[in-house]
Amino acid sequence: MSVSTYRYPNRVSYFSTQLLISLFLLVALTATAQSNWIARRPFNLSAITYKTGLFIGVGTDNTVAISTNGTTWMKSLIGTNYQLNGVTAGSPVTGVVAVGVNGIIFGSSNGGYSWSSKASPTTKTLNDVTYGGSLYVAVGENSTILTSSEGNTWTVRYANTPVPVALRGVTYSGSQFVAVGYGGVILTSPNGISWTMRQTNSGAALEDVAYGAGKYVAVGGYPSNAKLISTDGITWTTQLPATGTDYNLYDITYGNGQFVAVGYYGTVLTSPNAITWTKRYLGLIETMQGVVYANNQFITVGTSIRRSTDGTVWQATNAPDGQSNLTSAAYGNGRYVVIGNSYSSTSSAQVLISTDGVTFNRTEFPTYPTPSDVVFGQNLFVSVDYYGNILSSPDGVTWTFRKLGSSFKAITYGKGRYVAVGTGQAMVSTDGLTWTPSPPLLSVNFQDIAYGNGLFVAVGVNGAIYTSPDGLTWTSRVSNTTNTLRGIAYGNGYFVAVGSGGGNVRRSTDGFTWTGSGNSSGANTGSITFGNGQFVIAGNTSIMTTLDGLNPVPKSTPSSIGNLNTVRCLNWQFVAVGENGTILTSIADPMPFTVSGATLSSCDVMRPGTQYSPEIRAVRFMPEYSGTFTPPMSFSVTGLLQPTTNPDAIIYPAVDNPVVTIVAWDSQGRTASFAWNWLSRCSNGLRKAAEEVSKLQVVVLGNPTRNETVEVEISGVVDESVSLDVVNEQGILVSQQRIEKESIRERHHIQLGRATGLYVLKVQTPTQAQTVKLLKQ
Repeated sequence: MSVSTYRYPNRVSYFSTQLLISLFLLVALTATAQSNWIARRPFNLSAITYKTGLFIGVGTDNTVAISTNGTTWMKSLIGTNYQLNGVTAGSPVTGVVAVGVNGIIFGSSNGGYSWSSKASPTTKTLNDVTYGGSLYVAVGENSTILTSSEGNTWTVRYANTPVPVALRGVTYSGSQFVAVGYGGVILTSPNGISWTMRQTNSGAALEDVAYGAGKYVAVGGYPSNAKLISTDGITWTTQLPATGTDYNLYDITYGNGQFVAVGYYGTVLTSPNAITWTKRYLGLIETMQGVVYANNQFITVGTSIRRSTDGTVWQATNAPDGQSNLTSAAYGNGRYVVIGNSYSSTSSAQVLISTDGVTFNRTEFPTYPTPSDVVFGQNLFVSVDYYGNILSSPDGVTWTFRKLGSSFKAITYGKGRYVAVGTGQAMVSTDGLTWTPSPPLLSVNFQDIAYGNGLFVAVGVNGAIYTSPDGLTWTSRVSNTTNTLRGIAYGNGYFVAVGSGGGNVRRSTDGFTWTGSGNSSGANTGSITFGNGQFVIAGNTSIMTTLDGLNPVPKSTPSSIGNLNTVRCLNWQFVAVGENGTILTSIADPMPFTVSGATLSSCDVMRPGTQYSPEIRAVRFMPEYSGTFTPPMSFSVTGLLQPTTNPDAIIYPAVDNPVVTIVAWDSQGRTASFAWNWLSRCSNGLRKAAEEVSKLQVVVLGNPTRNETVEVEISGVVDESVSLDVVNEQGILVSQQRIEKESIRERHHIQLGRATGLYVLKVQTPTQAQTVKLLKQ
C-alpha cells in the first residue's frame, strides 16, 4: 500500500547533551485490532431450485447463489448466518421459500435477489421444503411438518410416527406428497395436511425422494445405502446397491428421462428406470448436497457447482470452488486476482477475479497446474509456478505463458523490477516479459521474497536468508535457525521473517543481522504481510498481528476454514487465502498515519570511542509522516529524546545503539512508531551524511475534495519523466498526464471524474511508483 508523505520544512537548534541523562517519557503502543475477518468462501450450498429463468441455491455464510444459465453465478445475501437446508419455487406471492436450522423460514418474491424472514411456528430444524397442489410443505426434525398456502403464514401439521424422527426430504408427484426420513420412515399425504406412515421394512437413513417416470425413488445412506422404489407411494421395495455404486446419497431429482442422485465424495449415479444405476465422474472428491433439473440441464451443488446437459458429462462453472487450494493474491487495475489449483487428479490452475473483494468469478487453466505466487506491478499481474512457468496478464483474464526452466515459489516487485525465486536460481525482469537469470544459487530452496529499504530479501528451507540490491547478486546471511522460514515482509523499519518450528520469528532492521525466537502462540506460521502500520501473520487456520514482529497477538477467524497459505495487504484491506477455496478479508483497522522514515541532516562525532565507552554521535534529523494526520505533530525517541513539537531535532546515540524507536502522535492523539537504523545512514569516514533525496513522494493538497480537480505535490524526482494516471472504482481510466522533465519538487492539477466516490492516482517514473487514493465528495 502506497501513501502520501509530508515533511516539515523548518529547523531548530541543537538540544542540550543533558538529554543523555534526563528522564524520558515512554509512550506505550499497541497493535491495531484487525480482528474483523470475513469469510469469502466458495458457495457452500445445501439445496437448489429453479424459478422463472433462475437457478437459486442456498446454504451457509448468509449467501445465495443465482444463475440464469447454470454456468455464470453471482451472490446475493439472504439475511441469516444460520444454515439453510432446503429451497423450493412456488406461488406467485412469496415465490421462493428457503428453510433451515432453528426452524427459520425465508421468502423471496424476486428470484432470490432479496429475502424477508417469515414467522415460524417451530424452532426445530427444517431440512427440506417443496411446493405442489397450491401448498408449501416443509419437513424437519422430530417429525416436524409445516404447511403454507402463500409462504408467509405457516401451520404445524401432525405426523403419526411411533417415535419422533428426522424427516429429511419431501416431494410432490402431482397427486400426493411423500416425505422420507431416518429409520426408513416414509409418510404420504394427498393434501399436505393429513399424513400416513407407510411400511418399508427398511432401517435406512433416507435423505431425499423424487418422482419421475411413474415411480417414487428414495435414497439415503447408512446402514445399507439402499434405494427404495414405489409406483404409488404406499408399497415400497428395497433395491440393494450394485457393485461400485455403494455410496451415501443426499439428494435425487428426475429429468431428461432419468434419475440423477448425488452424494458423498463427489458421487453421481444415474438411472433411466431406478433399477440399473451407473456411476458418473464429476471430477470432485467433495460431498454434493443438492441436485435439480431445469432449463434442459442438471445442476449439482455443494462447496462446488457442476452442470450437465445429460447427467453423464459434468462441467465446471465460474463459481469459486471448494476443490481449490488457493496460494496467493494480488490487486491492481481495479481488481483482485487470487490464484491456486484444484485437488482433483486432473489438477489445473484456478484463477479467481473480483472487483470488490466480495464476489469472485473463477476460471480454469488446465495447462498451468500449480501456480505458487502472483504479484502486481507496472500495470501487469505476474504469476510463477513450480514448473518454471512465468505468466503475465494485464487483467487476470488473459495470460501469456513463458517457460523458463526453474522452479519458482515466490515473486515480488520493487525497485522497478520483478524478482522471482525458488529452487536454484532467481529471475529478474523490468517489464514482466524479458527475464534475466541470476548466477546459480546451489542447494537453496527459497519460500518467499520481499522488498524494502532498497533491498530484496529471500527466505527459505533450513533457515536460509539471502539479500540482494538488484535481484541478481545475492549474499547469504546468518539467521540463527535451521527451521524453514516461509514468509518475509518489510514495514515499520523491520524485515520480519516467519516460519515453522514453533512459529519462528526473525527480525532485522537492515536485512543483514537477524535476531528472534518462537512466537508466544507456538503455532507454525506460513505467511506474513505489512500494511496500514502493522504486520499480519497467517498460518494453519490462525491469524496474528504485531507492530514490530514481536509478541504476535492471535485474532479470531471464521469457523470451518481451510489452512491458510498466504496473507496480503491489497487495496487497503487484508486478504488471506488457503485450502478448500478459503478467502478471508479484513478491512484495515484505522491507522490514519505512520512514521514512514526520517531525513538525516547531519551525523557528527561528539565523543570518540574508547576501550571503556562507545563512540557517541550527534544526529540531526526530521521525521517523515505518511497518510492523513492533523498537525501539530509531536514525537519522541525512546530513551534519547523527550516529547517535542519541533520537526527538526537532534539526538546523541552511541554507535552500539544503531536502531532507535521514533514515537509520534498528532493533535488528535493518533499514534505511530518507527524503528530507525540511524547508523546505517552515517558513513564512518564522514562527519555529515544526507538521507537519500531521490525517493518519489506524492502529497495530495486537499483530500477529500468536492472539486473535479485536485492539486498534488510531487518530489524526489530529478530529470525524469513522470506519468499521472487516474482511474475510478471500476478501474476505468479517467485522466492521464505526462511530464517529460520533472524538477525536484513541483505541483500539478489532476483531473477527476464528475461522479463522487473513490479514485486512484498512480504516479510513476521509469524507476519508481506511488499510488494514492482520492475521495471526491
